[in-house]
Amino acid sequence: MPTSGSVTTFSAEATVPGSTLKYYKAAAKHRQYYPLYGDLVFSINGEAGYGNAYSEASELPFYENCYLGGPTSLRGYAARSVGPRDSGVANPPVPDSGDPIGGNLKLLTNAELYVPSPVYSDAMRLVAFVDAGTVMETTNDVDWNELRHSTGVGLSWMSPIGPLALSYAKPLKQDALDETESFQFTLGTVF
Repeated sequence: MPTSGSVTTFSAEATVPGSTLKYYKAAAKHRQYYPLYGDLVFSINGEAGYGNAYSEASELPFYENCYLGGPTSLRGYAARSVGPRDSGVANPPVPDSGDPIGGNLKLLTNAELYVPSPVYSDAMRLVAFVDAGTVMETTNDVDWNELRHSTGVGLSWMSPIGPLALSYAKPLKQDALDETESFQFTLGTVF
């Protein structure tokens, strides 16, 4: 239950020259906690990730693409559902499935206001949040209209089995193919 401070992470990976697949990926994340009046805490999170192929390879392998959505990123949207979708371009051609396929650029921000719970205040707190993010394929034209955002409320609890987060979110921008989930939960770290 952090009340002040920050956490910053950087990661990078790359295949070695001579590999069958030739790509690199890098990501950065920063979360800051600000104590406000009394026991109120404000938190802001920012994440960015980018990957691409190098040499004669034209794109990242599909399983290395970036995705957003789910209780630990863009709440209110189904896990891994935000971003570019299958266009039906295959050999042989298949109908456009519209399934999420990810992209090579991920941008995400979350703003949260934590309020102490009236019960179990040492182990539980309420949260109001706003999330915004997108996943893009930078080999195409970048379309900032694809930015998705949501808002909602939640509960963070240091339960006997580990940190538990429950949320109820409402997507503020979506299209006909977006997969939404109003209620989500996760068990694990609160960072």
